[in-house]
Formats: sequence, structure tokens, C-alpha cells
Amino acid sequence: MKEQVCLCLFYLRKMPTFEVLPLHFGISKTEAKDTVSNWLEILGDVLPTSLLRQV
Repeated sequence: MKEQVCLCLFYLRKMPTFEVLPLHFGISKTEAKDTVSNWLEILGDVLPTSLLRQV
């Protein structure tokens, strides 16, 4: 789970393509997309909208 959070935060900070992101984390492109999508949904539920807009 820590790796998934790190992946999502890395994605939000650097905005790499889903071609590059898997290379940094040793996962497939599909897994990277699914992980980011899942965590963005979770963060959207937990964090205020104004904070997500800053990202």
C-alpha cells in the first residue's frame, strides 16, 4: 500500500506519462493506471476539493 501511495504522489507531483511511470515502479502500464485512478478517487473523497485543485 505504501508503494501505491508513493506512486500516486509521484504521479501528481511530476505528471509523467503512463509509459514512464511503470519504469520507476517496476509495474505494468495497466497497473499504474489502475493504481493512480483508485488513489485519486480515494484522495478525492478524503481531501477538500480546493486542495486537490492546487495539485
